[in-house]
Amino acid sequence: MRFDAAIDQYLDDMQMQGRLNTPESLQQYCAKLEMHAEDAGDRGPARVGREDVKRTLARWPNRNTRSSNRAILVSFYDWMVQEGYRRDNPARQTRTIRRRTPPRPRLTEDEARLLLRTADGVSERRTIFLGLCAGLRSAELRGLQGRHLQRAGTVWVSPDIAKGRRERYLPITADLAPIVNEIRSHVEPNEYVLSALWIMGPPHSRDPLECRWHPVSAHWLKALVIRVGRRAGAGIHVTPHTLRHAFAEHIARRTDVVIAQHLLGHSYLSTTARYLRPPRYDDVAAAVEHLSYRSERR
Repeated sequence: MRFDAAIDQYLDDMQMQGRLNTPESLQQYCAKLEMHAEDAGDRGPARVGREDVKRTLARWPNRNTRSSNRAILVSFYDWMVQEGYRRDNPARQTRTIRRRTPPRPRLTEDEARLLLRTADGVSERRTIFLGLCAGLRSAELRGLQGRHLQRAGTVWVSPDIAKGRRERYLPITADLAPIVNEIRSHVEPNEYVLSALWIMGPPHSRDPLECRWHPVSAHWLKALVIRVGRRAGAGIHVTPHTLRHAFAEHIARRTDVVIAQHLLGHSYLSTTARYLRPPRYDDVAAAVEHLSYRSERR
């Protein structure tokens, strides 16, 4: 079997199983496997050995990137074994790469409130409130349509936009209710909550038949959040995932980490726990606020 045929079949199967749900994930897997095919040279995937896998992993000096890409190769060769194309998995014969957890600056609660107050205009308010008050991922925000907000008191994260096709229902909080009411008033069930106009015909065409609304890009969404964060004077670089982390902490501190896991759509509690540790800056500051050497008795 040739590498290109094996990659195509593997990606088709992953999509059918709901493990690759977004164009970004599909493109990432395809690009990494094509790099590996280059490193294998004339050998097909049935003849690849451990050294070929190590040669591909050496492309990425960063251990976290190397660990993520090793997981892609492990998944690909697991599929090869399951389909009967190989007897062993050469990627599993390489050393497991321990990931280094990078520092994740997080929003304080005061900064989160400031972001909510600073968001101005329809797109900014929808994005910031849905990120901070519902914890939606970037892909979920971009795929959200009016149909996801039709049920009273609930934001429905349907399988087609949820990571791993893990459907979930999110209660609408008091902070989020005005935004949801505004969306229900102006967005049809099949329209995107965050949308951009795509002109299909000549430039500046005004013919409605030549225009179509489609979801915004990940780059557009990230730029919007960064802009609001800077305008609010947040002390850290704010991205859509920063909003999701703030939501996780807000829920876990007031309820339970298991509730946070359910609302975030995580498969494992350990994933949610990584969102919550170590203590935030305002927790540490509150703990030492009244400590002073001068107050100690001599």
